[in-house]
Amino acid sequence: MMLASVAVGVVMALAYHLSSTRSQLWLSKRASVRLQLLSVLTFILRLTTVGVIFYALRRWTGLDLIAAAITFVMGFTALSGYSLYRFAVKGRTTGPRPGSASPSSSHPVH
Repeated sequence: MMLASVAVGVVMALAYHLSSTRSQLWLSKRASVRLQLLSVLTFILRLTTVGVIFYALRRWTGLDLIAAAITFVMGFTALSGYSLYRFAVKGRTTGPRPGSASPSSSHPVH
């Protein structure tokens, strides 16, 4: 049952990270005065959903809830860290990075 608990934690972390990323992306495209409020409300909704899922797991399955919760937290933390790292390294630019080859030439820029 331990392996199944870990698998549930991983799947939940992936789903939570995806929903977090998608909701923030959706909200950022609709910049408004209420952006912060909507961001907090989506966070509360996601957290409530996770709580309900963990309650259902505890109530109706024999999974090790502690293992699933620890895996969920570690997985989400790792995914968030990786996303922040990618954002910091790549940024939001669409063109070539400074020092990289330009699209029209095959030689690196010196």
